[in-house]
Amino acid sequence: MIYLHNIANTRMGGTALNSYDLFRQMCGKDALNRVVLATTHWEGIDPEIGKEREEDLVNEFWAEALANGATYRRLQIPECDAGDIIEHILMNQFEPIAIQIQKGMVDQRKRVEQTRAGKMLKDTLQKRSFGERGTVAHVPRERWSFALLIRKVLAFVLDFVLHSSLY
Repeated sequence: MIYLHNIANTRMGGTALNSYDLFRQMCGKDALNRVVLATTHWEGIDPEIGKEREEDLVNEFWAEALANGATYRRLQIPECDAGDIIEHILMNQFEPIAIQIQKGMVDQRKRVEQTRAGKMLKDTLQKRSFGERGTVAHVPRERWSFALLIRKVLAFVLDFVLHSSLY
């Protein structure tokens, strides 16, 4: 699995942090040695600032994943570096392993929203859709319908991906 992070982001917070947390929950600790963490958008940032942000990511936010076998790469020249990442993945073929969300859905027969990653995604969507009040009564009808649509689409995509895998 490949996780992409925009190095031009001024900090690892909010959406970026939620995204990474969700990615970690989907993978689980056992699959981290199959993960490539990559930074993108180097062309839009001063190299020194990028290096500082990269060090924060590697030494703080991604330290646990890297300690558990994940690999870090820069995606500075997408046309070249993307090929290097794919080559790295292909050259390090492993025995098939189920990621955490697959274990939850297949082995434990949970629905997407019952897995840790699914619960996290549901909570995030509810907070974004409903705000601090957290109830449908305070949300315009069109916004509630959109939140339901997003939930259904995400559940469909996750279900498709999980049932199309090697597991």
